[in-house]
Amino acid sequence: MTEFKELGVTLPQIKMLHMIEHYGTSKLSVLAEQLEVKPSAITVMIDRLEASGFVKRHADEQDRRVVLVSITDAGREVLEEARRKTNQVLADYFSELEHEELEQLIILNEKLASIAQKRKESSCSHHHN
Repeated sequence: MTEFKELGVTLPQIKMLHMIEHYGTSKLSVLAEQLEVKPSAITVMIDRLEASGFVKRHADEQDRRVVLVSITDAGREVLEEARRKTNQVLADYFSELEHEELEQLIILNEKLASIAQKRKESSCSHHHN
């Protein structure tokens, strides 16, 4: 939706930073699984993020073969700035809507959230049985 080039990151990199922030220090293999991409693609993206100072790699203390990656303060800052930019764009878009249209949007969003929650709950109950 928004270009983050002036921040020095791409949308996929923002998604990656968000995941690392959300999950905490992560194995590269787990990130690849989560994003459904080959580990080699993750390596390239992490290389770029590390070169920009947004993440850092380190070996797992228990298993030196395992590479872990964590977000840096600079990574958190760029993520926060990207969120601010996205919110500004959304606010600008929403300002074009009529009051009634905004109300409809809220109602539809709540309905979609409710559907998503029900699906999530039913899929969780299937996994436990």
